[in-house]
Amino acid sequence: MNTNPEHLETLDDISIQTLIDHYLSVKERLPDSVRVRDRLVELQRELLSRQPSTIEGMIRQTTDNPINK
Repeated sequence: MNTNPEHLETLDDISIQTLIDHYLSVKERLPDSVRVRDRLVELQRELLSRQPSTIEGMIRQTTDNPINK
């Protein structure tokens, strides 16, 4: 399978998560970069669109008040 970071549909979930991790580290060094922020949002949206069931897990990881069932 041909993979291309510019065509997110060609990437598997692990590859997208790797790109997200990369852009998060770049964002730390360049916090005011609109291009970095926009790309990060694009990658996160793509991953979320593939895994709607993981939204609750992501909320738990990113908030101080986890969801209780």
